[in-house]
Amino acid sequence: MNYILFANPKSGSNILSLLVRNKFSPKVVFTTCANIDSWKMILLRIITKQLTVEDKLRFFYKIKFYDYRMINPERLKKIIKDNDIEIGFITTFSYFIKKEIYECFKYGVFNFHPSLLPLHAGANPIYWVLKNKDEFTGTTCYKITESLDRGKVFLQSKFKVNKMNEKQLFRKYEIDVSVMLPQICENYNGLEKKSFDSGVPIFDPKI
Repeated sequence: MNYILFANPKSGSNILSLLVRNKFSPKVVFTTCANIDSWKMILLRIITKQLTVEDKLRFFYKIKFYDYRMINPERLKKIIKDNDIEIGFITTFSYFIKKEIYECFKYGVFNFHPSLLPLHAGANPIYWVLKNKDEFTGTTCYKITESLDRGKVFLQSKFKVNKMNEKQLFRKYEIDVSVMLPQICENYNGLEKKSFDSGVPIFDPKI
C-alpha cells in the first residue's frame, strides 16, 4: 500500500530514516520546506548530524516531497493519482489536516500520538506524561476526524515509563511509528475490524 507521510522537518527526520532503513519508504512526503537555504546552514546541519526531512529527501532519498502549505485538494488528488497513493500518515506534524484534504485518501489519514489516548490529547503529551509522573505511556495510531485526537484506534502500544526522560520517550515513539506504520499498511482490514473509538480526549489543565 503506497502512502504519503506528513512530517515536520526536524522532529520527523529520524522517523523517516527508520522507515527507509526498514525498506518501507513513503511514496511522497509533505513537509514545510525551506525553499531558500544557504549552503552554510546545510553544511552546519550535516556536521552536527541534524539533517532535516527536506535535507534527506533532497540529497539521499529518491522520494518526492512537497511543501504542505502549497497543497490544495485538486493538487493533492493529482499527486494521489500519479503516485497510486491509498493512505496517509502523520507524525510530529504541527499543521491540522483539514477534512477536504484527508477525505482525498482512499483509506483516510492516520496520526501517531505519543500517549495512551484519550489521555494527554493535544500538544506536547510527553511533557504531561512526565509532569504527571505516569506509570505507563505509549503510542496511539488512530484514523483522524474533524475532532482533535479522536477517531478509531487501530494500534496502541503500552510500556512503563520507568526513569525515561523526554528524549528517551520520544525515541521510543519514533521506533513505535516505524513498526506500527507498516502493520497498518499490510493488515488494514484486519486491524479495522478490531479498531475501537479513542474516547473523549482528556486535556491537561493549562499552566
